Amino acid sequence: MPRLYLFAEGATELTFAGTMLKPHLAHFGLYMQPPVLIANARKKGRIHRGGGSKYGPMKKDILRFLRQEKGEDVFFTTMIDLYGIHGDFPSLVEAERLRHSPEKRVETLEQAFARDIGDGRFVPYIQLHEYESYLFSDPKWFEYFYDHHEKQIATLKAIADQHATPELIDDGAHSAPSKRIIEMLPDYEGAKAAAGQLSPDDRSLESERLRGIALSHRDWLMAEGARAGLRAQWRELFASFDAVICPLMPTPAYPHDHSPEQEARRVRIDDTDRVYPDQLAWPGIATLPGLPATAIPLGLSPEGLPVGVQIVGPWLEDRTPLKLAELIEREFGGFVPPPMFDD
Repeated sequence: MPRLYLFAEGATELTFAGTMLKPHLAHFGLYMQPPVLIANARKKGRIHRGGGSKYGPMKKDILRFLRQEKGEDVFFTTMIDLYGIHGDFPSLVEAERLRHSPEKRVETLEQAFARDIGDGRFVPYIQLHEYESYLFSDPKWFEYFYDHHEKQIATLKAIADQHATPELIDDGAHSAPSKRIIEMLPDYEGAKAAAGQLSPDDRSLESERLRGIALSHRDWLMAEGARAGLRAQWRELFASFDAVICPLMPTPAYPHDHSPEQEARRVRIDDTDRVYPDQLAWPGIATLPGLPATAIPLGLSPEGLPVGVQIVGPWLEDRTPLKLAELIEREFGGFVPPPMFDD
């Protein structure tokens, strides 16, 4: 089986290659060796990797791997950003004249890179322009973390719509994808700093939401792996049970709090005031692993307010919780309006 070595610029690219690319390429009969962080320096005989893009140490490291692996069925590639590429990169001056054509600019650098390495098994890849441009793939998801920022998020979507692909958003010092996000959503940068100060032992819902706002793609990939593990546990459970019935919300119906900021809204849960987003813990049981769920009424609280539960079914089996909801309604009755709303 052909093998591939990939040299990644940073930890995010390293995780993406190992988590996403490696199993994908395996389907095509190509085995990827564990990805390697690119070398950025050599000090006192030790190679320092990641966190830099100096061309000299990177070239020497790739040549060393090429000398060690002589087989014709072993190939080598890179995953580095065009944004911030180092000044000693081959043909960089020529490529700068092609800023009007980003694809040709990258192609020029890749061809020069391949010529400088001088081995046909080496096929370099340079990313347009910044790996973090994938945050522009669907800017509407910022709405989940930022209340009352419709105009700013609309601006980010307009930026994305101006380009055929998020990769084509330019790499200026003030207009790179990450810079544009911070300009529209300054809290994004602050959230990263605040999340970095959290104790690893702090697993409160509030802290986890803050981590989610500032989540790096590397950490997202790790979380995606954990999500797959949860889905596997559910699959094992559903080998013995058709569905799971559990709470949908931690309270019955409650008076609405219309404070402008979501984090300022409060709801009473077990005699304690909690922020509104804490209520998402129960729905998250189904939404986190991507399972279908159907909400059904179960009766009324002592105050006469509706109480509901959710029926969680196996992955992609949407009809299962729907059918069970139908059977429960047939046997026990459906929704009954509370006394104050029965007209």
